[in-house]
Amino acid sequence: MVQRITLSLPDELHGRIQEYKEEMNLSKIFQDAVSKAIEKKEALKKRIMEVPAMDQIIERLKIEKQNAGNNYYEKGQQDALLWAKTASYEELQQAINYAMTKTHGAYSNPIGHQVLGEYFAEMINDDPNLDFEETRQGYIFPNLFLKAWEQGWKDAILEFWKEIKAKI
Repeated sequence: MVQRITLSLPDELHGRIQEYKEEMNLSKIFQDAVSKAIEKKEALKKRIMEVPAMDQIIERLKIEKQNAGNNYYEKGQQDALLWAKTASYEELQQAINYAMTKTHGAYSNPIGHQVLGEYFAEMINDDPNLDFEETRQGYIFPNLFLKAWEQGWKDAILEFWKEIKAKI
């Protein structure tokens, strides 16, 4: 059985087709072109949906996600140590007692911190990966990178304080 369809063509192309209409089998050209396009899409879909390949991709992406978080944890540590070297005593006390943002329950925005907020805002604005994401319920939480950075920052501050507190 054969099905008929209607195609829309720009006037310029229609005029060019008219010139060669007798020399071309437009139905055959269209069928071949559409068949090739569909075969390409089906082949891509098959490659994407192959279970072993998809499992490998997911595993690779999990590892990359973990590594990205680890890199930001280390970046947070480095940033904290640089900051701590010039921080005032009051700022250090605020940093030691800083309650990190949470991914569940109560959320505190580091940018809104009374003493450290300006510093956190600068750090977050300087790195496009340090950001917030919105949940389906409309809550806003730090993304993976910001959580890792913040944890590294807080851990380094506590370690720094542990080293110096007996000496001051």
